[in-house]
Amino acid sequence: FGITNLETFFAAARTATHSFIDLTTLIEKISINPSKLAGINLPVIREDEPACCSLFLPDTDWMYDAEKTASLSKNTPFHNYSFIGKPYGIITAHQLHLS
Repeated sequence: FGITNLETFFAAARTATHSFIDLTTLIEKISINPSKLAGINLPVIREDEPACCSLFLPDTDWMYDAEKTASLSKNTPFHNYSFIGKPYGIITAHQLHLS
């Protein structure tokens, strides 16, 4: 039904725009602005509350290997593609998941 993109979305956006959009603006464009347009309240991180955060290394160069993806799907045009900006992990409901 489509391509796997959880591991490549940020990296593709960062790679395509790193020379003319700063990191703060990119994050606003891909996370804050869509929530506002959809009328979704922006999450607030508070002590002792469950959090949902994406962790990434914004300037790390890396190559995507579809054979080593965490996804069950291998459908991607980015196999062996070099990116800038590597996903590192997520925090969900007091759990840390590292890639």
